[in-house]
Amino acid sequence: MQIPTLIDSMANKLHKKPPPLLKLTVIASDAEFHPPPLLGISYEELGSKLVNFATTRNVAMEFRIISSSYSDGLSSLIEQLRIDPFVFNEALVVNCHMMLHYIPDEILTSNLRSVFLKELRDLNPTIVTLIDEDSDFTSTNFISRLRSLYNYMWIPYDTAEMFLTRGSEQRQWYEADISWKIDNVVAKEGAERVERLEPKSR
Repeated sequence: MQIPTLIDSMANKLHKKPPPLLKLTVIASDAEFHPPPLLGISYEELGSKLVNFATTRNVAMEFRIISSSYSDGLSSLIEQLRIDPFVFNEALVVNCHMMLHYIPDEILTSNLRSVFLKELRDLNPTIVTLIDEDSDFTSTNFISRLRSLYNYMWIPYDTAEMFLTRGSEQRQWYEADISWKIDNVVAKEGAERVERLEPKSR
């Protein structure tokens, strides 16, 4: 997990200075259609565990959950970050890990993805990480979308076959996640289809 590693790194590099303050904000999507949770615990429990771990490493930490929706381009998250008081020497780091494709694209709206990225840039963050998968699930042509889905999904299925024991809880969760994506890309249209990966050429 990334955050404990970050806390460890901060503790090791800044141990001779006053305890650093780490503020972590996560979003809880209130959308009706959303991807399966990637955690087996609630955000509240996760936050408590991270804060306790940070305390053992002499790092002060604040954990905050903001209710925000992908359907409106995470506007409430952006607004909250905009009104947060800025402290001298404070660095804003934004991690967009596997989330941008859940924001509706120009097929559905006036390109909320571009709006989100512009508003994010206006916050003048120190670092932004943007990670997403390279595939085209945005085509209005069903056959094209199905072909992209097949070319993309054989990789995680092959991975599961190679590394996860059949019948194990981890494999069941992994396959359920894949099945959810397939169902969403094939059977859903309009706002119900939230799996809208784009090719890197776009």
